[in-house]
Amino acid sequence: MARLISVPGLASLVLVSRRAEIESLIDHPALDRAFAGEGRLVNRLLVSGLRRQIQHDGAVLDAFRPRDDAERQLRQLQLRERLDQRAAKQDWPPALVAELARYVVEGRDRRSAEAALAYAIAWPFLEGVPEVPQDDAYKPVGRYLWRLHRRTARMRNPLSPIGAAMRLVRFDRRTRAAILQRTGGDAYGLHAVEITLANADDILKRMRAVVRDGPTGTALSARELAWAAIRTAPEVVLRQSGRDPTTLPHVDGRIPPHTIVLLRMRGSLAANADAEAGYEFASAHWSACPARRYVMGLFAAIAETAIDLARGRGRP
Repeated sequence: MARLISVPGLASLVLVSRRAEIESLIDHPALDRAFAGEGRLVNRLLVSGLRRQIQHDGAVLDAFRPRDDAERQLRQLQLRERLDQRAAKQDWPPALVAELARYVVEGRDRRSAEAALAYAIAWPFLEGVPEVPQDDAYKPVGRYLWRLHRRTARMRNPLSPIGAAMRLVRFDRRTRAAILQRTGGDAYGLHAVEITLANADDILKRMRAVVRDGPTGTALSARELAWAAIRTAPEVVLRQSGRDPTTLPHVDGRIPPHTIVLLRMRGSLAANADAEAGYEFASAHWSACPARRYVMGLFAAIAETAIDLARGRGRP
């Protein structure tokens, strides 16, 4: 049963951790992501901090707009088609894939792997860089993007004193401006560096853990590094109820207006879940991630190269 935390005048939150409950609430018509700055004190504070993270120059980023936003729907459709085409070509820069595969197998030179991963995730949005970087040509840009990503991660952490200080002096805005400059002003490039890269880093760590703790050499197979074994989901997905009290499945009683619903996606991702269903990308829902095939294709390429390297057939 989802947990309702309701303190009159102070807070109204719903915590959802079970997959079946998340599936029934993520598309529920009483919930959306308009994130109105109303409701109880803690709710208003949470939304205030959240809106700072999901806006740039006063405009809400598409990944956080409501379900019926027509402009969001069109732009995300266009982005999905663009990324799907890139994934279908399977033409990720060989130097990036080789660097990431070497890290997965050997666990060395984490900094170079971070640079390669940052570049690979941002690659569809980069401007003014070689289309297919060779050798180490990608590293300066990749390392720069990784530093910007780490800064945004710190500033997005509400419990980080340093992050709070950075937000106070508006360093978060300058960091975002730097990311946008590098990605040609594309707001989806900003999302890739801030959000997608964080999930991709977790996947890379999972791949490394599989190789470190599992079979070695010729025993390493595609099954060990298959998507179902390495995938992850966003830590938490947020929804908000409307201006009127309402009821929700799996929640006892009526919930107050503007209740914040926290869907704990990562913790509810079962190891035996159908990888094709795309739960981790909310693929069956209105908030589906347009980058699904691009991210899965990239890590499939890394896995294939890592297996060849572990078996002695590849020398990246």
